[in-house]
Amino acid sequence: MFANRNRIAKSISGLTAPAYLVTNAPDLLYLTGTGLEGFHLLLTPQGGVIFTSPMLKEQLQSLVPGVRVMAGNNLFNLLVRFCRINRIGAVAVNPSKISYAFAQKIAARLKIEKAGDIIGLARSIKDEWELDSIRHACRIAARVVEDVRLLLRPGVSEDDIAFKIEEYFARNNVRSSFTPIVASGPNSSKPHHLSSARRLLPDDVVMIDLGCVYNGYCSDLTRTYFLGKINRLSNKVFSLVERAKIRATAAIRPGVRASAIDAVARRVITAGGYGNEFIHSTGHGVGIEVHEAPRIRAKETTTLKPGMVITVEPGIYLSGRFGVRLEDTVLVTEKGSEVLTI
Repeated sequence: MFANRNRIAKSISGLTAPAYLVTNAPDLLYLTGTGLEGFHLLLTPQGGVIFTSPMLKEQLQSLVPGVRVMAGNNLFNLLVRFCRINRIGAVAVNPSKISYAFAQKIAARLKIEKAGDIIGLARSIKDEWELDSIRHACRIAARVVEDVRLLLRPGVSEDDIAFKIEEYFARNNVRSSFTPIVASGPNSSKPHHLSSARRLLPDDVVMIDLGCVYNGYCSDLTRTYFLGKINRLSNKVFSLVERAKIRATAAIRPGVRASAIDAVARRVITAGGYGNEFIHSTGHGVGIEVHEAPRIRAKETTTLKPGMVITVEPGIYLSGRFGVRLEDTVLVTEKGSEVLTI
């Protein structure tokens, strides 16, 4: 999919332990360029080593050139034997990206150390190839949501619309980055509503959250539409959310803490009287995963840097009545920000 040698070498250069074990699928995709499942990657000062089954050995050798591939029927035993033969005294892992059971299994045979999310930190800064892929995914998502908007009319069900979203993505040779959310009427007050057989009514609010994957990279956007007339309350709520999104986006620039972006959006909505109805964080990073670092939330200490891609998605949810969320995918640039989902 993309060159991996520089990414593996860069990760190795930052090692503070004799070895670092990568088992998390998105991290493996980032480092190796392949979405194949069924292998582990050990980063050592001497280079990367892949442990896999005989079935995948030849394929991985061709897909990840320059990296040693060891095959056997038991990946764990391969890892242990390699570490003992090469006198690797400790294996570092990120506790948040390895199962507790597997970590305990390693600890019973080898010394194990906790390490930070060195791959996740690298992934948070996108290179030009990654940004081109995300931009393309964002353009497709923006086109699709406009096409879907034309389908919104009384009598059409949420499921009908959700299936059309998948169809439109397929026509663009991409797949959804997550199950599309189509929430109408009172269902729109549920941020992660699962699309249902409910049919749209003449004066419904309809919230659509969608994204796609291109070259392994995601897009994410949300739009809220109104069928029929917009009453005073709906207009007030929509205007508040829109203002919060605009101001939070305008505050994005290198050197600003992620928590400050969340605070900007939250202040707008709180000042409007709906602070308690803004029930999730303002955004999140986007890349190989549709939700990744950094998180745009209160108490998040991450400082924004050029090349980070995040969402800005404030929302207000009036339980049992309706909800409004507006979301764009945004690139942190050298001097400010660039909205990609337009």
